Amino acid sequence: MNPLLRIRALRSGYAGGVVLGGVDLDLDTGATVALLGRNGVGKTTLISTVMGLVRPYEGSVRLDDRELAGARVDVIARAGVGVVPQGRRVFAPLTVDEHLTIASRRRPARGPWTRARVLDLLPRLGERLGHRGDQLSGGEQQMLAIARALLGNPRLLLLDEPSDGLAPAIVAQVGEVIREVSAQGMSVVLVEQNLGLAVSVARSVAVMQKGVIVHQAAAAEFGSRPEDLRRLLGVD
Repeated sequence: MNPLLRIRALRSGYAGGVVLGGVDLDLDTGATVALLGRNGVGKTTLISTVMGLVRPYEGSVRLDDRELAGARVDVIARAGVGVVPQGRRVFAPLTVDEHLTIASRRRPARGPWTRARVLDLLPRLGERLGHRGDQLSGGEQQMLAIARALLGNPRLLLLDEPSDGLAPAIVAQVGEVIREVSAQGMSVVLVEQNLGLAVSVARSVAVMQKGVIVHQAAAAEFGSRPEDLRRLLGVD
């Protein structure tokens, strides 16, 4: 069976500078891959390039049989790619209800992720519908960012540092959400510094160094090998 996502020789960067130096990555339907690496190695640039926020210099990004490298963000979103960006990026003046209404209007005609289903998965948002973005806690903002992405009914969900700045209990909730959407058949690329979260939700890990993927392994195997953690991530 062909992978849902197939990235080959992907090169991109900013203002002519190279950040990604030739990334190859495959991801099956319903699988989660954790993208690990120290700060500045290109993880967010990879997410941004797949989503169309950064135009690639070379290479291929295929979702099923559709080539998306270089396409506009809206085209990529309609093809089935959703993103939960680093820093949440919720709109401070808009209420939770308004965020969900706007996202619902843009959702495809068909898809399993309705407003009701999203609120069932993230019940805290249902309690905060009248609150503005700037009245939410960090964890609530992260759940809202996830809800907004799910309402687009993506087949591939890109999450960039979803645990950043969150309390351990909220990080655990984020992990539960990732496991649930994966169990429902959604593929997930997770950029994460929290190694415990990454290996607990992912089927596999891919480690980046200097703009390329240098190591791939099953998540359970990687988490049990301290020598790999030290060599690749500087983790004791």
